[in-house]
Amino acid sequence: MGESGKVVIVGAAGATGKAIGHALVAAGHEVVVVGRTLSRLEAAFPTRSANGGGFQHRIADAETAEGARAACHGAETAAVALGLPYHEFGRYPGLMKTLVDGALAEGVRRILLIGNVYPYGLPRVDAGGLVTEAHAREPVAFKGKMRKAQEDVLVEAARAGQVEALVLRLPDFMGPEAELSYAKSIVDTALGNKTANLFAPIDTPHQFVHVPDVGPVVARLMTTPAAWVSGPEAAPWLHFAGSGLITVEAFAKLVYAEVGARYRARKVGRTMLRILGVFDKIMREFVEMQYLQSDPVNLDDQRLVGLIGEPQRTPYAESVRAMVAWAKALKAR
Repeated sequence: MGESGKVVIVGAAGATGKAIGHALVAAGHEVVVVGRTLSRLEAAFPTRSANGGGFQHRIADAETAEGARAACHGAETAAVALGLPYHEFGRYPGLMKTLVDGALAEGVRRILLIGNVYPYGLPRVDAGGLVTEAHAREPVAFKGKMRKAQEDVLVEAARAGQVEALVLRLPDFMGPEAELSYAKSIVDTALGNKTANLFAPIDTPHQFVHVPDVGPVVARLMTTPAAWVSGPEAAPWLHFAGSGLITVEAFAKLVYAEVGARYRARKVGRTMLRILGVFDKIMREFVEMQYLQSDPVNLDDQRLVGLIGEPQRTPYAESVRAMVAWAKALKAR
């Protein structure tokens, strides 16, 4: 299937949804952006884009059966870019089931899910090694189990031949719009001239993806038939590794240098996370994911490169510069 037809983006006003929407319109696709709040959609997607293409705004609650059908009505492809706060991860499986059922009822032929590394659990590679799409999904934390259950809903439909599926797995977010990210917490502390809380160990290799880079990757995948799978053996996973490997400490130093603040950081282990979590519910949610610092899951994306060619990988310094400027603008509002 070489053409994507009309594409609906569920969770369009979020970080990846916004990047995907603008990239698809720039590539000439007909795009419907779906959300619960018209004001957020209008802010993220003006009726006419900079390149002259247009967005159709659609208000729907995709967590209800009626809303899921309304969201997907008339679409050939549905892109699911919903990002839930850590303390709401338990909603992912049920929300995905409702969405997939609604999409199938409306005759949607392809579904893209934006995923992350959590379902893999602990990486089965040598130190510093990369994880391919063949890696087992064996989550070790509740959040990983919820993300795996979310994926399983789509995988089941694909293996039953009901839909063509693609799960695009991404590393940690950075850059403009990365509101619910570890990178944003580091930027905020630097802008406040405070000491950064860096999850220990801080010298292991990690990957971050510049959020705007995700859009063009998705746009190219939309017209790459080999990326979409269906049938009994369907394995829909595909990796985009972002901007390469960097340590969290090196990333934080880039942020502080860009802000012009003196770099100060404390290493926060599991015990300290639990203590901080008594006062901060977000820190409390990080406790079970701390294993990703000692045993990071870093992605191999050579299969993606083989399908669409080398993607844009914004250098870390450039992404940090853009993220700091965006965060400053947010604070000035």
